[in-house]
Amino acid sequence: MRWHSFIPFFFSFLTMVATMKGTTNDVLLLSAGKTPGRAAEEAHWLFGGGTRELPASFLLKDQQTPMVADLYLSGGKLGELIVKGLPFRSVANEDFPALREGIFSLELPKVEKAVRMVLIIRIDGKNAGLRDAVASIPLMVCPNTLLTQLAKRFADEATAGHSLTLSLFGEMQGLRELLRLKQVPFEDLGKDFPAKLSGGSVTVGDLPKDLPIPSLSLAPGSSLMVFHDDPDSPENITVTSRDRSIEMVIHQASPNCWAEDAKAQKLLYDIIQKTPSIL
Repeated sequence: MRWHSFIPFFFSFLTMVATMKGTTNDVLLLSAGKTPGRAAEEAHWLFGGGTRELPASFLLKDQQTPMVADLYLSGGKLGELIVKGLPFRSVANEDFPALREGIFSLELPKVEKAVRMVLIIRIDGKNAGLRDAVASIPLMVCPNTLLTQLAKRFADEATAGHSLTLSLFGEMQGLRELLRLKQVPFEDLGKDFPAKLSGGSVTVGDLPKDLPIPSLSLAPGSSLMVFHDDPDSPENITVTSRDRSIEMVIHQASPNCWAEDAKAQKLLYDIIQKTPSIL
């Protein structure tokens, strides 16, 4: 079973392509988000239930052009308007006057599951609307309680007399501390790749880019999630499933800040939820 059948919605939002409309050719979106140069159609993952900042940069023919954004629900097409007229807070660039860099502050609602949204960036004006859109940025908004939900599942399984374990290896910057803070039980395997995986276990870790992923036989009912920053592979996620076991290889480095990385937390949440406990 491949990735699209494992977590169906992860790729469904990619059909919503960010468009550069620039109706007057006076505004061009250069970048949005904390990672410049990422694919325009790739969604930005954020936690709901608070204010989140989305950095952006534009080239403007007229530095006085007012930029705002509207936030909509999305199911592949625009849905309910959530917030209208979010201002773009920016500062002038004295060395390059045509460049404007700043942030949109997004007041995101609380969500109970991952929800697709889209941010429409447009030129502001008295009668401005979608026709004045400069770009649309897809968002995936996740609940900020993912790790709290995992802690509850581990507690419930233990109460029921079931075995479900989480183990960590490698660097995994900040994840150990975050799991302890959220009271999610785990075993620390240190830096080395595990020799074997047992049923009812989820093993998560990272490997340096100069090390290949060792061959490993997964026991039925076990899961492996590996961040592997392979310079020869494009950033993507490969998931295979057989005999109730799951192997997920994320072809990029482990997050620098797990506490703020909604996508990484959602991946961890999903693979644990998909792993069966054993009696």
